[in-house]
Parts: sequence; structure tokens; C-alpha cells
Amino acid sequence: MANAVGSYRFVGRYVIGEEIASGGMATVHLARQRGSLGFARTVAVKCLHPTFARDAQFVSMFIDEARLAARVQHPNVVTTLDVVDLDQELFLVMDHVLGASLYELQKQQPPDKKMDPRLAVTIMMGVLRGLHAAHEAKSERGDPLEIVHRDVSPQNILIGRDGVSRLIDFGVARAVERVHSTHEGQVKGKVRYMSPEQLAGEPLDRRSDVFAAAVILWEMLTGRPIHRAGELGALVAEILRFEPKPASLFAPTIPAGLDAALLQGLQRDKQGRFSTAEDMARALERSIPPVTTGVVAEWVESLAHEKLEHRARRVSAFENEAPLTNEGGVSSPSLASAPASLSDEPRPTALPSMPAIPTESSPGTSGPLSLQLPSPGGAVSGRGIWLAFVVGSVFAIIAGLVLVYSLRPNQDSARAVPAASSPSLEPNIAVDADVSETGSPSSVAAAVSSPNPPRSTVAAPKPRATPPTRGSPNPACNPPYTINENGVKRYKVECL
Repeated sequence: MANAVGSYRFVGRYVIGEEIASGGMATVHLARQRGSLGFARTVAVKCLHPTFARDAQFVSMFIDEARLAARVQHPNVVTTLDVVDLDQELFLVMDHVLGASLYELQKQQPPDKKMDPRLAVTIMMGVLRGLHAAHEAKSERGDPLEIVHRDVSPQNILIGRDGVSRLIDFGVARAVERVHSTHEGQVKGKVRYMSPEQLAGEPLDRRSDVFAAAVILWEMLTGRPIHRAGELGALVAEILRFEPKPASLFAPTIPAGLDAALLQGLQRDKQGRFSTAEDMARALERSIPPVTTGVVAEWVESLAHEKLEHRARRVSAFENEAPLTNEGGVSSPSLASAPASLSDEPRPTALPSMPAIPTESSPGTSGPLSLQLPSPGGAVSGRGIWLAFVVGSVFAIIAGLVLVYSLRPNQDSARAVPAASSPSLEPNIAVDADVSETGSPSSVAAAVSSPNPPRSTVAAPKPRATPPTRGSPNPACNPPYTINENGVKRYKVECL
């Protein structure tokens, strides 16, 4: 579901802001990826134009390829994070990198100034190693994905302020190929970097990307296009008959080893090229010492400082102003709104030896009335405390009644017995329950073995004086109780 708040759009877990770039296929926007507890991350979202997003076959192919591209994890690749297909709109979510494309930087390069070969080689080594990571990517099961970028071009090489070159738009080219014939003007700039086998419609492998990388490096070193034809048909014909020329013809300072590496990467027959992008990267590294990423960063700043500063301010403003919740949405609850813990709730007065509801026993067995003690540090629910309080109060009243009968004077006594002269409570008073010999320590029976039991918080009613009874006392009622082998006192019914 998508909706808007002010100038921001909410698409799933993304807040999409202003446009930062555009092309024939899509616009690119700043966005914030939202998470729980206020987490947010700045990303870039490519929004495909409706012409593409409404083409069901294109969308299906695009999503499949983007899923594969998401398996590529490398410092020289801008990672594909997500694809959102919503209401005939298609959004590709990528890492956000503050930088400029090689295409933009080349346009700022003075025409009479050729690029330092060491700088050009360093940039292309990063591109080649990013390509190699994609070519070597495997599925979750460990099967090779055999990814081919198909659109290695200056527009798809992003060089960050950190001096690192990164490839973008993995997985897009195959889906775009099917609409090339109807968008000739948009494709002309990309065709010049395609391999002969790609233009011929032959099966592609990683060596097609190697060819494209070699074309880009050749143009960086010479400062001129490798193909001279202007019209699309003539350009295609020139590539299909392509015979590479040494870059040193146009840039005499290029070392012989670099010249040879370029010629190998530009072979029309893919069998004569480097087998992998990593092989070409190593050949370039052997031909000339690369520079550090710091030197590359200085070159980027020298050509695009004002543009990058402007973008950095826009990113900062977006991060400060973009809302993380929409008006109709529900934000993550704060800790302050969480329910108070049980430690903040009023607790009932504790009762000594509070019995709980008897636990179910297996058929044919009798179990004791017991209190299930909570484990140390365990939480007790409010309902459990209330129920235990009620049940405990009932049994406390029963205990009080038993106490009254135990304090009743013998039949030969005609005087009231003061409450103060009543004997102390025995520590093992039973409430019609037998203590199981197999009871666990955590199950406390009504019979308490503590030598100093706490006093009950329920006051027993004061005994009243009874008139003397007639007749001789019953000798069986002296004493009026018996004590069994477990030490439990039982009162005689006929003596009550």
C-alpha cells in the first residue's frame, strides 16, 4: 500500500523523497528504510516509468533478475536490497552511495587532458573485481547463478566520494533488452559498449562483460570513443566487424603491458579474451602500479565537488525532515507506553503458608492441597495473586474455626477461658488432606514443618463462656483429638 504525507510517499517500509536522478527507464529518489524502534536507513529507490512497470513480461523478468543480483555481495557492487511491485509500479531499492557516475565525471574532464593511466587502471580494477564477484555468485543451494551484467557502461559505474568504484544495475539489462527495438534513441549510448556476440544475439557468458570493461578503459585512456559510427545501424555493423587498435596509438605514454592487456580484453572472438574479469584485473595490476582510493577520491572531488556538496546537503535535510510514520499509520510503541510491571502494582497482604487450588491428580490417587511456589525471579500474574488471596482467606477462616473448637473448655469446666491462655498453634495442622510421600519440594502441603510458623494475619474470634454441661465427662474426649503417624492432629467428631 502506498500513500503520501506532504511531499513524501510511503511505499511499504520505505519513505520515498525527492528525485535525485532520471533516465529513459526510471527516476532515482532518496528514500528511508524504516524499521522498529525508530531505526531508519537512507537508501536509493529507482522508480521505473509506467511504460515498463505495466508490462507484465518485463516486470516478471525484471524481478527474477533482481533476485539473482541481490546475491552479489562485494565492496565494488551497489547491492540490490529489495524490489517492490505495487499498484502497477515497480521500485528497485539499492544502497545509497554519495558519488558520481563515471559518465558524469568524464563530461567534467577537460577535453585536452587525458586521464592518468594509473588512475584509470585503479578505477577499472574495482569494476572488474565487482564483475568477478557477480560472475562467481551462487544460489542458496550453492549452484552457480551465471550472472552476466549485460550493461557495463560509464553510466552504470558509480565512483563514490570515498574513491571506490562500484557497479550498479545488475539484473536490469536482460529485462531491458526486450524493449530496445522500440526505444532506439535511449539505447544508442549503450550499444557502443556491447560485445559482438551480444549484438548478434548469441548466448552470453562472463567474457561479454570483460569486453565491455575493456572498451570503457580504452576510452578513459585515449579520451576518444572506440567506435566512430554515428548512426545506430552503422554502429552495430562496425562492432560486428570490430578489430581493436592499440590504445598507445592515441596515448603514447601507455605502457606496453597495459596496451597488451587491453588488446586481449578487446578481442572480437571471446575465446581470445581473458577467461575471467579477475584475470584481467590482475593483468592490469601487473602492467602499471595502481593508486590509492584516496587519490581517486581527490580526482572525484576535483571534478564534482560542488555537485557532491549539494547532494550531501540534500541528503542531510532529507534525513532530518522525512517522517518515519504516516498519518494513518501506527508507530512503534514507546517504552513509556508499555504496561507497568507487576512490581508497580499494589500487592495483597501476604498470608503464611497460603494454599493454592489443588492440582489435578491421576485417577485412583489422592493428592495434597498444595501451594505451587513460583520459581525464583518468576513473574506472577495479577489474576494468580488475586485467586491465591481469596483461597488463602477461605482456608484461614477454616483454620480460625478449628482454633475456636480447640480452645473450647472441657465439659468439667464452667469458666470461660481467656484467649491469652490458649495453647499456641501446632505447626502441622491438616485441613483434611494427606501429605504425599512423593511430594516435590516445590509443592508445599498444608502441613507445615517449620518450627516457628508465622502468625496468621486473620484474627480468630474470641471464645465465649459456655454453661456447664450436665452429666459426667466423656473419658474418650480427654484429649479430644488423636495424632497420626505423620504427626497430624485430628479432632474427634463426638467431642466437638
